Amino acid sequence: MKTSLLSAVISLLASLSSALPTYANCTLITSPFLLITTSTPDCGFSTKMPNVSAISAYDPAHSTTLNLRTILPGYNSLPKFTLADGALQTTSFGPFGLKQQLYNSTAVASNQPLKLEAAPSPAGGLSLSMGYLLASNGNDTEGWTLCKDAYGENIITWQGTGPTCQKTYIQATNTPPY
Repeated sequence: MKTSLLSAVISLLASLSSALPTYANCTLITSPFLLITTSTPDCGFSTKMPNVSAISAYDPAHSTTLNLRTILPGYNSLPKFTLADGALQTTSFGPFGLKQQLYNSTAVASNQPLKLEAAPSPAGGLSLSMGYLLASNGNDTEGWTLCKDAYGENIITWQGTGPTCQKTYIQATNTPPY
């Protein structure tokens, strides 16, 4: 009786562990990394993800604040990002291309674009959930949206509610999506 119960428990544990997702296709994200958007989170190669777009920083108004937007294939270079103390960071040329500066993400707020400023960052509360999904406020990866700005660009917005906003996931990757 004890042998059959032990066999049943071992069999149950084996079947449960085989039902868990495997991450054989996951690639280790190293810093600095690229950012992409996708409709379905997946830790595999970015070139195989559905509805994938690269993310770049842009400044439509020649200010010290950058927005993050999606870009199509053919772009010559993509910005590299890091996370430090809960803030997303990248380097970019300042207004009018004067000099390269370190940009830090600002605090994430509902229905507001994720912005980067050439200034010390407040505690941003950003992290990489599961090692690859950009999360806000701990582990929340579900609040990211793509919303059209005044220039018609799809920009990264936290919990966007406008008529042009659509849900997305933001992922770190070490390979360009196209």
